[in-house]
Amino acid sequence: MRYSHSREYLEMVCRDAGFSVLASSDVILRKNAGMPVPGFVFVTEAAIASPAPTS
Repeated sequence: MRYSHSREYLEMVCRDAGFSVLASSDVILRKNAGMPVPGFVFVTEAAIASPAPTS
């Protein structure tokens, strides 16, 4: 079984996991029975936590 997710869902999952989406592109991931299978490539960056205050 193959899964398919929307761009909006993937962006939400990235945000919820603490990542910023820097770029995304539509790509052909592979071919299945000679037919192109579309997908996405995302470039993400992990959020940097603020340093703890010093006393």
